[in-house]
Amino acid sequence: MRRLLLLIFGLVAIVAEHLAPAQDRRSGSDLMIRVTHVERNRYGFLITVDLMNDSGRTLFLPEASGWRKDSPGMPRIQSLGVGQWSDGKTNLLASGRSISSSLPPRAGYFSVGPCRDIPFDGHWISLVPSQHFADQIQAFEPPSDGYIPSSCTWRHAHLRDQLRVSLRAFQAAQISMRNSVYTSASFRLTGH
Repeated sequence: MRRLLLLIFGLVAIVAEHLAPAQDRRSGSDLMIRVTHVERNRYGFLITVDLMNDSGRTLFLPEASGWRKDSPGMPRIQSLGVGQWSDGKTNLLASGRSISSSLPPRAGYFSVGPCRDIPFDGHWISLVPSQHFADQIQAFEPPSDGYIPSSCTWRHAHLRDQLRVSLRAFQAAQISMRNSVYTSASFRLTGH
């Protein structure tokens, strides 16, 4: 049963990323996300974000599987994502380079972030009211050739200037879209 829930969470996260509308969606002021730093590296761009719980209750963030307090790896939050807008016509990976690139092209935001091949393992990060939390996520420039693993939902050929970070938190330490809070923020890579 637990494996089924983990699989459902992973699929919901992928579907939500693909079905997101072009404009930013916010849940009000319960959860805020702000890009604080963007650094170019050999994989693309490392994006640092500041999250803040602006609600009157504790919010729960799913901790990335495999990350532990002594681990230097980022991101710590499983539901932190980074996407890039695609008009469905330009800047697309060649068909067959990944499972996602073989799907019919359409407009929308698509992940440019880490591949999600390890399911959520049930560890949570509590974010009390007014608490800030910093995390990082990598936006990847796809390699110029070769197959991209199926756990990567990339459809873009190159990173462009406009990206969006997104985050989903939960009002209880359980995966339930009914009790979730979503926020996002768009930003430009220009000058980084």
